[in-house]
Amino acid sequence: MNLLLSRKSVRSTARAATLFGTASFIIMAGASAAHAQQVAQAPIEEILITGSLIRGAPAVGVPVSALGEQDFAEVGALTITEVLASIPALDVRQAPSPSQGGGRLSGVTNVQIHSLGTGAGNEGLLMVDGMRIPAQNYSLDSLDPSIIPQIAIDRIDVLTAGASAVYGSDATAGVINIILRRGYDGFLTRGSFRTSTDLGALNWQFSQLFGTVWDNGSVTASYELTENESVRATERDYYTTNFESFGLHDHTPITSSMPGVVHFSRRPSIAPGSPAIYGSRARTGTRYCDNCFNLPQGIGWDFGSQAPGPTTTLAAINAGAFVVGEANTQNQENIWKYATARPHYQSNRATLVLDQRLTENLNLGGFDLGPVSLFTDVNYSNRRSKMIWIIQGGDARQGLIRELQVPTTNPYYPAGAPAGIRVNFSLANEMPTLIRGGETYVRGAAGLNFDDLPFGWRGRIINSTVAISTFGHAPQAINANDVSAAVGNTVSAEPALGNAPARAAYTKPAAVPYFNPFCDANVFRCNSPVTLEYIRGSRLQQSYFKITQARANLDGPLFDLPAGPVMAGVAMETTGSRFTFEAQSNHRTQNAAFFDREADRDAERVWSYFGQINIPIFGEGMSGFPFESLEIEMGYRYDRYSALGENITTPKLSANWGLGYGLTLRGSWGTAFRAPNPAEENGQSFTQLNGLNLLGGDDSNTVLLDCASVRGAGAGTAISGSVTAILNPTCST
Repeated sequence: MNLLLSRKSVRSTARAATLFGTASFIIMAGASAAHAQQVAQAPIEEILITGSLIRGAPAVGVPVSALGEQDFAEVGALTITEVLASIPALDVRQAPSPSQGGGRLSGVTNVQIHSLGTGAGNEGLLMVDGMRIPAQNYSLDSLDPSIIPQIAIDRIDVLTAGASAVYGSDATAGVINIILRRGYDGFLTRGSFRTSTDLGALNWQFSQLFGTVWDNGSVTASYELTENESVRATERDYYTTNFESFGLHDHTPITSSMPGVVHFSRRPSIAPGSPAIYGSRARTGTRYCDNCFNLPQGIGWDFGSQAPGPTTTLAAINAGAFVVGEANTQNQENIWKYATARPHYQSNRATLVLDQRLTENLNLGGFDLGPVSLFTDVNYSNRRSKMIWIIQGGDARQGLIRELQVPTTNPYYPAGAPAGIRVNFSLANEMPTLIRGGETYVRGAAGLNFDDLPFGWRGRIINSTVAISTFGHAPQAINANDVSAAVGNTVSAEPALGNAPARAAYTKPAAVPYFNPFCDANVFRCNSPVTLEYIRGSRLQQSYFKITQARANLDGPLFDLPAGPVMAGVAMETTGSRFTFEAQSNHRTQNAAFFDREADRDAERVWSYFGQINIPIFGEGMSGFPFESLEIEMGYRYDRYSALGENITTPKLSANWGLGYGLTLRGSWGTAFRAPNPAEENGQSFTQLNGLNLLGGDDSNTVLLDCASVRGAGAGTAISGSVTAILNPTCST
């Protein structure tokens, strides 16, 4: 349920609405007789309508949706991204999670126009008051308007068509333009909380807005604090890799086992009835396992109270032999068991806008330039998130140990077992994959408005600087070589490679207790904190993206036609960007004492010149149906990229044809372009062209695991009822 209480000088409103699966409570209070009113003499910065260079002229031929405070109230939205989800053309991922792309490390929620931009090349452009905001996340693949407090917003314009002729690169799919609230007189306090009947997390928000207006100016300030509780994945059964309850298959890897799954040899599978020491071959989750055995559940050793010694026996292991044709999943654990489906998230956001009339008439060299007004904006956002990631095979998430060979010198080696034991197991309980991330955003803009230039024209100059820094930190990544050393192996030497020197072979230090892989961490404290610290690696990624933008606009009438004045707008702009990416990690090095470090830097300067002309062919009500009105807009933009050495020209032609009876046809033609962003130029985009034919039987094709034949052999019969039985019934390659 959504309850809205407000008191304004204009009206009082009580509104109730039902929200599916959500309960929220919102209170707003204003205490000023002049609330939301503007003193007549106070100048208010007039923002260009999104998609047009001419003030007061809406974009022609393209759809622009405007969302305001009422839209926030009706959907009970706590953030901008939540209300944007009501626009069908936008793809909004509501909250960061381990299963979502985009800014999952830094807590960024990605908004895509027409679902374009899943990689580093997001095809939309985010703006505040018509000035560009850099793409977010360390790989520059996300747009999140929630960096601006909801309470500070007058409206959000969403243009869901190509707009490169006006805004240049990155506007190939459209534009999201946030218009800040200005000229507010009074105060507004808002508190809200919301809980989901599905996930059960409590989300709350506190917002404060204050403004004052005087004869020749105004100032408006806002602050907003948002906090979302984390959600344990095990609270919902659909966070799983075992889909048997949904009529599908279990795809839990055998490495996600506690205690582990072991085998004594790599011999081919043998027929039932052979010596039990070799077990038998059976299908387990997404892997086949030859000669495998489940370690007995409940075995182990507590490092704080017991002396090291064998944790189980060969006879006990033989009792857990895999059975041909059975899943043998008794030790396997859901990889989501220890993870959070939604992170703990907190953000602080603030804005300050100031408008001030400087002079009623500026005279330069005998020319009267009319009144001149100053406007300034300052925005700040700081967000942090923390979550436990699902352990899998990805970078910095290697908590699933695959086929670790354990020497007989390990004090926990099973009694009576032959040499050569290999073990698959999970470290999710002892070393959960903690991820911390965050983003800091700072923006400052200042400019001058010339509202009454000669010949009825108006002008505007503005300078804007935006800096966004993000980080993602995995402090509990696992160094696989150090795990091998910790169980008692000698890690091989590494030759010199490039700038990296040669590394000598090594074993674990004597002061580090042996790692125990034959232990049920659900029952015991299996390993010493000293041992866990020894195998711990980390990964830290940081990026910094700064954009400075200066623009000068002129717009006004050229001459009159019977249908109305022909209007034109011209602008020149220069945009400079600077990008830095730094990363350091030691989870994939020869051992955790050595770090891999990388740093990428990029800079670009763009000079742009663009113009627009609006021509009314028929005026409103000038003729009858179907020629009530017709307006044509023509635009052209030229961009020069310094680093790329490219000149880009972008034309545009669009029209609004008013048929009458409230019907209007809109159409637009133009070209668009997107220059590569700095992350793509420096290899941090994490995008690739994948030429693998997975369904055809490529080596990484997990669909073939539903075949009764050996994986990748290219013959056999698909398991009845599987997707493979439909797509590739003969398991062909």
